[in-house]
Parts: sequence; C-alpha cells; structure tokens
Amino acid sequence: MNRMLTLSLVSMLSSVASGAGAHAAGISAPIEIARSRGASCDLRTDAQFIYWTTSDNGLAQGSSSSGAQGMALEWPRASSTILRVPIEGGTITRLATVKANWAFLLSLDHDHLYWNGLRTGEIWRMPKAGGTPVRLDDGAHKLMGTATDSTYVYASDRSARPEGLLRIPKEGGAATLVSQSRALTLVLGVDHGDLYWAERLDGGTGKGWLLRTVATRGGQSRTLAQVDALPAQFVFSDDIYFIAGSTVYGMSRTTGALRRLARASEYGDRGAIGVDNRYLYWGDGKTGELKRVPKSGGAASVVATGTEPCGVVVEGQTIFWMDRGGYRLMRMTISSD
Repeated sequence: MNRMLTLSLVSMLSSVASGAGAHAAGISAPIEIARSRGASCDLRTDAQFIYWTTSDNGLAQGSSSSGAQGMALEWPRASSTILRVPIEGGTITRLATVKANWAFLLSLDHDHLYWNGLRTGEIWRMPKAGGTPVRLDDGAHKLMGTATDSTYVYASDRSARPEGLLRIPKEGGAATLVSQSRALTLVLGVDHGDLYWAERLDGGTGKGWLLRTVATRGGQSRTLAQVDALPAQFVFSDDIYFIAGSTVYGMSRTTGALRRLARASEYGDRGAIGVDNRYLYWGDGKTGELKRVPKSGGAASVVATGTEPCGVVVEGQTIFWMDRGGYRLMRMTISSD
C-alpha cells in the first residue's frame, strides 16, 4: 500500500503486543487510544479530537488495473472512511465514507476538514463535527493539495496541461492562478501569507525537486532549495522541517539553507511529522521505530517502538501517531524540556 500510494502521488503529480516501549527519558509509556484496521498515515489533530482516514484498497485477483504481487486495484470497489476520536480516547465516530476513491491529504482548519479524491482530483470539505461533504472545485482542473489559509484552499494543477499552483475559495468556486508552472508540482503548505511547493526539475524529466515559494496573493516566485526526493509535508515552526527520501531536514525560511538533521528510512507514506520546542519527531515505518532529533541538530534517538509507526503529530506535550502495522492509534506524553 505504501508503494502504491507513493507511486500514485508521483504519477498524478500483525498486531503488536500492548505497551510498545518508550526509550527516552522524560517520555511516558505509550498508550493505545483506538484500534483502526486499514488506517492510513493521514493523521491530523486539534485540541479536542484526532482525525484520520482508513482505506479499503479494492484489491482483487486480476490484471484489469495497475497493482502489485498479482493483485489489481479495482476502483469501483475501493473506499475510504474519515474517522475521529477524542484525544483522550473513547468512542470512534465515523464522519464520512468516500466510495470508489481514496480520501487523501486530509487537512483541517477551525471548523472544517478538507481532502482530495486521489483517483479523480477533486477537493472536498466537511464540518469537523460531521455532515454532508461538499465539493469545492468546479471540475475545471484535476487537483492535488489541501493547504489552507483563512480564505482559500491551495492545490497543484494535475490536469493534462497544468497551469501551476491554484487557489480555490473555501466556500467553493472557480480556481485562480497563484503561480504558473508546467512542471509536476505538489503543494507543501501555507504559512504567514506564503505558499510553498515542490516542483519537479525539467518538467518531470529531471532528477530532483525544487522547493519554491510565492506570496499567496501571487507575484514573483523564488526557489529556496533543491532536494533529491519529493518531500511529503512541510511543518512550520521556528524554521521549516520536512523529510525527503532518506533525510530529515531543517530549512531556513529566509535563505533556504538546508540542515541535514538525521537519516530516515526510505518510507514514502509517513503522512505527518511533528515538532515541539526542541525536537522533530517522525515514524520510521517498517523499522518499527518512532524517532526524534533536536531541531538544532545532533544525534537522533528512539522514543518508542511498534510495528509500523507513522502519521506523527504533536499537540502541546502529547505526541500521537498511527502504529499502522498493529492497527493502533497511540498517545504518549513528552517532557517540556
């Protein structure tokens, strides 16, 4: 599944024993707060709830569509479900089910959840408390991305003849161009009035990705840095943090200077990474390790183990992650040092 999701992104752009170990001082033992089969690493949180998606991949024997290991992906049989649970644990609420598609790139603001239809490139919105999903885009483009500010959702144009980076009103409507690009792009985030994205070198034929930014109102774009692999997500803190390929990076907002903080496993579906005042946290996937490294640089350390940790988010002094191989949503208290 990891490889299939990663390949889909680029081309369109088990159980464990209870009590996985904590290995660092100042960190409590991990606690399981929910079980969720089929869970992705698309994990998000606010001050009250954790939100995530599950996927039925529709795999069946045959060769009618691209698949792996003798299995074929049958989109009419595929589906995703968007779930939430209180951050302290409790009853899981099923918010919506997406048929014949996968809900992808889940994001949120104060009131709503947003996601892409991975197969078809729409953008959807739904109240965080649940309700009927509403399609925001007008169907004129195939879109990938759900970064938001107070007014717009930002996405990459993945149409056959892409225009570039687009913004769509949160209330729905036609997309407008923020920055032109004919290359394969992926929106990585919005922060302090600036849009950030990755852009494939040479329109998709080169090796490597440019990390670029432009004001959300439009204007002259600029390149911050170049990396060998596609980042999955930007996390904004004192600087910008991300994982690309097998490297954990910090990047200056102003100059684009890169700091190589640690090595990571080659794992294309990490979902999310988290930061607090001192550390960056990430799941190393099938190595079974949840790790952290100082944001200023230094030695990385293992803070917990499981089967397939991914989708890491930090809320205050609590860290959440999906131990996907064990179908478990986990929580752990971290020190405020």
